[in-house]
Amino acid sequence: MAALAGIATVLVMLGGSLLPGALVARVLAPGGGNLPTVPGITDTRPPTIAQAPDAAPASTRSGVVIIDTRTSNGIGAGSGVVIGDGSLILTNYHVVADSERVRVTSAGGEAQSATMLGFDSSADVALLGIEKALTPAKIDTDGVETGEALTAIGNPGGEGRLRTVDGQVRATDRSVTVAGENGGFGSRLEGMIETSVPVVPGYSGGAMVDAEGEVVGLSTAGSVMRSASRSDESDAAPDSYAVPIATATEIAAQIEAGDSSGPVTIGRSGYLGVSVDTVGEIVDVVPDSPAAGAGIEPGAVILSVDGTPVQSGGRLSSVLAGTEAGQRVELVWTDAAGEERSSSVALAESPVN
Repeated sequence: MAALAGIATVLVMLGGSLLPGALVARVLAPGGGNLPTVPGITDTRPPTIAQAPDAAPASTRSGVVIIDTRTSNGIGAGSGVVIGDGSLILTNYHVVADSERVRVTSAGGEAQSATMLGFDSSADVALLGIEKALTPAKIDTDGVETGEALTAIGNPGGEGRLRTVDGQVRATDRSVTVAGENGGFGSRLEGMIETSVPVVPGYSGGAMVDAEGEVVGLSTAGSVMRSASRSDESDAAPDSYAVPIATATEIAAQIEAGDSSGPVTIGRSGYLGVSVDTVGEIVDVVPDSPAAGAGIEPGAVILSVDGTPVQSGGRLSSVLAGTEAGQRVELVWTDAAGEERSSSVALAESPVN
């Protein structure tokens, strides 16, 4: 079975502080990893794949695809939504991040390769391109309201079949902070739809549809544990979060236009050519890479990229994800002897998405 991509810890935040009885959740797609033990929190994970989702009927599956990825660490799985003329696929960026190859499979079982057209890592949205057009999904333009019925369609557990699971809208315009791979808080996703749909890993990037069968969002993150102190009426089901489809399609339009302003990256991101450990120390430098050309050697620690502080390997990766091939950045680092150095470096194109 495919690894379940992008497992990460997220906390529901409001006004910059942790809410009492906050939810601990995870990004829903390939990567693997165990969830931390949190005192006073009860595990309320959704049922297993065999128990929870129903097989999606053909009428519902139209416009939703299965996504498989290959990375240097193995394989992963997620879901996507067909938009536009049928040659474009919306998904979560964490589903395809760091992948060397991406394949999409239609509801009818036809598989084809996909190309990364661009992404916005800050919104966890990526746009893929395919050669053979598929039937696009119906896109909602009305937005959602609290209490509205929803159905998630996706590829739970990377099992290679589209399934559905139901719930409703709990809240809109929520903020979710996702912890980085190496611990600590990472990116913060704004304007999310909070739902009671019990999605599981593999649904990431798939459609969250309303009663009319129109896509209102992309399933992105879901809770796996809830505070034992929370005793409101929403205890019956875990929370999940979706990127509103209006946000995702706006990013897609910007990518299609080739506009790399703001947090949007066109194509693959910039590449420095270093491997780092969890504390940010460089353990390897790729020969003939931009880092090698700047004189960076193993044992060095990068302090900042274009003035943005870098405290860990995970933070360096997230900063580089917002750059483009050919972009020149100012690097500041300390070498193995502890001496601070700096250089202006032109980034290469990343060999992975």
